[in-house]
Amino acid sequence: MTDAYDLGAKIRDSLYVVIDHYAAALPLGVKAIQGGGMPGSASKEAPPPVPVHVLDVRAMCCSRLAGWAEVVLSKRQLQHSSLQRGDALGLARFLVNHAEWLAGESGQIVADELGDSARELRALALPDPPTGVVIGKCPILVDVDPCAGTVRATPGEPIRCQRCGTTGALDWWQAVMHDAVAPALVTAGELISIVAMATGTQILTHEQIRQWAARGKIQRAGKDLKGRTLYDHVKVTEFAKTGQWPTEGAA
Repeated sequence: MTDAYDLGAKIRDSLYVVIDHYAAALPLGVKAIQGGGMPGSASKEAPPPVPVHVLDVRAMCCSRLAGWAEVVLSKRQLQHSSLQRGDALGLARFLVNHAEWLAGESGQIVADELGDSARELRALALPDPPTGVVIGKCPILVDVDPCAGTVRATPGEPIRCQRCGTTGALDWWQAVMHDAVAPALVTAGELISIVAMATGTQILTHEQIRQWAARGKIQRAGKDLKGRTLYDHVKVTEFAKTGQWPTEGAA
């Protein structure tokens, strides 16, 4: 009895996590639209694309909930006309009331399945702070427009677009971003992307660029209208490759 009671509590806790985080697992723009938007907002912009792995996690969760709801309805000979297979929150709320019965009927299997979905949804809704270095904006077409999500390089992982989920090695991202020709003078953030694509190996940081400039190894080239420091990306890239600042006319 104690084991079934403990499993029932575990199942119920997982279902509460699903209820709390199922909607929160979507990107912010999609959440705002599903929730009616922000008060006073009149934006008609399309929501950002939902990464495939987010759709997969939500679909698997909904499938598990529907499957266990059918078990409850069938074996307990219940009728619940308002339940729908695609309504994850409604299914989860229904199963909360049958958690102890499920524990006694299916034991660890249901606890493991719903626990997996709860952990996956929590990870999507409450992700760890981003790490690594921003490489640039994603040029992959979504419908007819570029994704424009942040492409981030994290040590030991494929370089990933944080919006559409596309992954690839640095040389592949270099090829797909090649058409975006930068102006001669760029910000530090843009410089990081350009140097990474040009060298294929070096991923600079904002602090490294500041230190180079402070020590006179590279030269600043003024500021833009927003007050951001600009750099000549051709010369800085040459320095990153050779360790020498190019003389006038050599770059």
